[in-house]
Amino acid sequence: IAPNEEFSLLKLLSPFDETNGYIKEMVIQDGVFKADYGGGLCQLSTTVFRAIIDAGLPVTERTNHSYWLHYYSPPGTDATIFEPKPDLKFINDTGQYILLNAQVNTDLDLTIDLWGAKDGTIVTKTEPVVYNVIYPGNNFIYTKALAPGVKNCTVYSYNGADVYFDYKVIYKDGTIKENRFSSHYIPHKGLCYVGY
Repeated sequence: IAPNEEFSLLKLLSPFDETNGYIKEMVIQDGVFKADYGGGLCQLSTTVFRAIIDAGLPVTERTNHSYWLHYYSPPGTDATIFEPKPDLKFINDTGQYILLNAQVNTDLDLTIDLWGAKDGTIVTKTEPVVYNVIYPGNNFIYTKALAPGVKNCTVYSYNGADVYFDYKVIYKDGTIKENRFSSHYIPHKGLCYVGY
């Protein structure tokens, strides 16, 4: 990534189709879970976002998921991508080239490293603050198709919430840049079938 270049994760990864090696996996589109090309790439975008933050690079575009997904903990530190929008973008403001390196080990753990010259930048961030939590619960449908008392939940509920964390970059020359990353998660009721 060249000095002053704006990096776009969508530009790097697209097009999201089978000719580019993608298969259909679960995505959230317009608040609905469905199978589509590019599903699962949000694990990559979330990991890249966290690496960008740790490196002190300025984020120019980032969108959180619609739902508070527990596997992207802590909340407020996730980033979603989907073609044509939203994207994850940042600027290389280091004055030097940066190498973005992605590795997946045999346990399928993803690691993102950003390699560049040390420039004396200091990065601090707060823990995420969660507020306005909404617990939507579940909708229940009673059925004779299940044995009495047996419960089968087919759609998970997701709590709604607002989350923010503060981020400060102190440059070698003493310049300070501060930013607040805010996220809004919408509540989603689950669906459970209960035998009677």
